[in-house]
Amino acid sequence: KKLAVKALVDARPDLCETLERLQAALGAAEEQRRAAHAAALAEAALTVAEAVRDEYATAKRARSALDYDDLIVKTQHLLERGDAAAWVLYKLDGGIDHVLIDEAQDTSPEQWRIVKALTAEFYAGNGRDRDRGVARTIFAVGDEKQSIFSFQGADPTQFDRHRAHFHVAASAAGHDFIAEPLIQSRRSVPEVLRFVDAVFAPEAARAGLTADGAVLRHEAHRAQDKGCVEVWPTFKPDDAEESDPWDTPVDLAPRHGPAARLAHRIALAIKGWIGKARLPGHAARVKAGDIMILLPRREPFGSAIIRELKQLDVPVAGADRIRLAEQIAVMDLIALGRFTLLPEDDYTLACVLRSPLCTVGEAELFALSHGRAGHLWRELQRRRDETASWREAHDFLTAMRTRADFAPPYEFYAHLLIARGMRLMLLKRLGQEASDAIDEFLSLALAYETENTPSLEGFLAWVERGGA
Repeated sequence: KKLAVKALVDARPDLCETLERLQAALGAAEEQRRAAHAAALAEAALTVAEAVRDEYATAKRARSALDYDDLIVKTQHLLERGDAAAWVLYKLDGGIDHVLIDEAQDTSPEQWRIVKALTAEFYAGNGRDRDRGVARTIFAVGDEKQSIFSFQGADPTQFDRHRAHFHVAASAAGHDFIAEPLIQSRRSVPEVLRFVDAVFAPEAARAGLTADGAVLRHEAHRAQDKGCVEVWPTFKPDDAEESDPWDTPVDLAPRHGPAARLAHRIALAIKGWIGKARLPGHAARVKAGDIMILLPRREPFGSAIIRELKQLDVPVAGADRIRLAEQIAVMDLIALGRFTLLPEDDYTLACVLRSPLCTVGEAELFALSHGRAGHLWRELQRRRDETASWREAHDFLTAMRTRADFAPPYEFYAHLLIARGMRLMLLKRLGQEASDAIDEFLSLALAYETENTPSLEGFLAWVERGGA
């Protein structure tokens, strides 16, 4: 904040002025350096992107293939460019009476241009309409508030812009134009809808929600149903001592962080409701299946709330979606399989030794690895009797290597998790929330065997490549 304390500034104001000039010059030079660095990075990224685009275009031409974006762009060119466009529109005009645009808020500018080209004749006169007795119509359904930004080039501002365009075109041709807002909600209850309207009542809160900034108003179809909105105080990060990054994974969620404390608070509230509270208008008491937890994003809060609910013995369906190969329990199981196939893979063996499947500590792993002459597995075989954990790990891994030679994937992992009790070890270290990933991994192993020749190597490659 200050280059010098007040006493020094008062004693030598000339030196302070010199420091300030140096500071300004250094700041300007640093800004220029950052701008040059950013420009170099942008140029490099654009160079790679252009090369990828050219390669992709060449591959499509070689196969005479079009992707989704090509269909839109080439259709737009067909309808807008050259003398052929008039003929195409003439041929199409005879067969189009009605145009329906669904999810119109997610329609891109290029798609809107196609719609305008196809419907230009709708408002050029009504002679054809009289001849056939059919009024040609455009029907657009959409809600700016539900726009999925950047979805296939979606631009929600185009919705209001083209509503105005078609209003002018229809009025000029003497056609009816109806803009019908649907304010009745069939999903929610009056209390929730009133809360939403109150949140977006200030003009600043509505900025960016709709193009015209209109005041929001909802009506509940379920007018007699009851609801409640509670706003809880937020949880702030505490000043707890930070863990040593040498021993702790950098992405480990703190046990007493805001997400963990909020998850515990919610889990306690839910446990208090089950079997005791009654929903308004319902005679039965609340059960676990009556409750749904909605999240803006799945992590890091999703795993925290599942863990807290399971620790309190609250029945929970688990996460609705997990990327299997990114779950720690599954990564440990895959690492074990990879080791049995290739014992010379030192890194994979180190991962297995530090996993819940073995009891080797960080210091023991370092002592085993540091300064060794050959592969880690050979070192473990040679020094297995030096500590109890090394002997247990060696005997366990030797047995699993032997079984991997003849057991199909499902039998291999079922024996590991059930007969050897490793499921309990995984849950003890990783928490009850890991059970969903373990169960799904076993199900995949069984599914793989029904469709493929049972092979541990084939199964592991299939899981890692499939992105299940």
